[in-house]
Amino acid sequence: TVYFGGGTPSFFGADGLAVILTAIRRSFDVDNGAEITAECNPDSVSDRLLHRLRAEGFNRISLGVQSDSDEMLKKLGRPHTYAQAVMAYQRIRKSGFRNVSIDLMYGLPG
Repeated sequence: TVYFGGGTPSFFGADGLAVILTAIRRSFDVDNGAEITAECNPDSVSDRLLHRLRAEGFNRISLGVQSDSDEMLKKLGRPHTYAQAVMAYQRIRKSGFRNVSIDLMYGLPG
């Protein structure tokens, strides 16, 4: 598994992630069937990003939805709405990613 996470790697853009993945493949023996994941925020998901990630061999997206409450998303300082998160998920699936995880926070006050 190669996992681009720990924040929002999608802000590097597809080109930046492709450069990093190429360096990883040159430095390590990455199996052809390896799971290669990019964490994405709903507001950074675009058709161009998804197309390029798939072209570079990414086969899983972890989507940072965080909450289904717009009020809570605002309190958390998240730049997206729940509707945008749903649209991002649909866009990811439509682009051909079969393996998608959703990050949700629970036990939040209020």
